[in-house]
Amino acid sequence: LTLVPIAGGSCPASAGLAPVAAEEGLVLHVTWVYVTHVIVALLATWLALRAPGMLLVLLVSAVSVWPLSVVAGGTVWALVPFQLDWWMMVLKSVFVNILPTVPVLGCIIWRWQKQARVRAGYCVYFVLWLNVMWTLGFLQLKNDVVSIVNGLTALSLCISLPVRLYALHSYDVSPFRVKNGNIVLGFGTSLSWLVCYTVWNAMFVADRAPGHTLQDILFWVVMLLFYYHAGSGGRIEDYFIMARPIQLSAYIAGSDWLGLIPFFR
Repeated sequence: LTLVPIAGGSCPASAGLAPVAAEEGLVLHVTWVYVTHVIVALLATWLALRAPGMLLVLLVSAVSVWPLSVVAGGTVWALVPFQLDWWMMVLKSVFVNILPTVPVLGCIIWRWQKQARVRAGYCVYFVLWLNVMWTLGFLQLKNDVVSIVNGLTALSLCISLPVRLYALHSYDVSPFRVKNGNIVLGFGTSLSWLVCYTVWNAMFVADRAPGHTLQDILFWVVMLLFYYHAGSGGRIEDYFIMARPIQLSAYIAGSDWLGLIPFFR
């Protein structure tokens, strides 16, 4: 008998419509997940421009899904509370939803002066650097060109980012600038760096969960929306430092809360 893979194992092809129904259910599941992430990204973009304070509260409070799930006796993505995987996801949510978004949105909400913006800029770029650096510990360097090149790309990203920031500091250039009162521009990453970052991140994620490569597409969409909202001024890469923390935070927050719903598991 020909074995057809379905969720939870395999079944004989002669089992009738079960494999077809399982495949259709999977397509429906993935479609709703993608649609939800797109809506959340667009909503976060709109809130960043119109109500940044509300967006910050939503993104930071999204981390509460973890303790709330324990109190309610539920699970997020079927992760067992207080196990290592559970703690890793909690730390990831805190790291992504709070550390980069507070400095970025804080520049807009509290109208920080130059010195405060400089500190905020270095903080966000340090989080970005850590976000690349920690993956080096999880790289499975296989004996193939793709794995080796992707590992070397991550190392190159980690080296080039602080070099560029040091150059900005040497010329007394602030890494952050607020445009039109509601757009944060960052000058720590070049366009070539962003292209390499996108390819590296997509390859790294695809090796573990191919569906999550959607977030690499979404941050370019959000970046373009900010760019056109600001009147297409400056360079497209300057909008990355606002787009990426907001988009990734919204993506992680959406994923965490979807994980409470049995249908999305």
